[in-house]
Amino acid sequence: MTGKSFRGKDHCYVCGNELHCPVDPDSAGDAAESPDGTDIPADMTATGKEEDGSIRFEVVCTCPDCRTRNKYFISAKMI
Repeated sequence: MTGKSFRGKDHCYVCGNELHCPVDPDSAGDAAESPDGTDIPADMTATGKEEDGSIRFEVVCTCPDCRTRNKYFISAKMI
């Protein structure tokens, strides 16, 4: 990406498991992990730009506990 990193924290909509989404420049695909450090399959897609210049991302990850795919939206300043 652009050399910047950001992180988000959400919960699985089905089972409530806490999901951490640290995104760094070297992890364009598998971008999430559970609190215990387990990798969570995730896809991250830039979907647009906000008026303040931050980028909107759609992050879809699979909960390691119940295997449900969850979709979150994150806005982050990349410049």
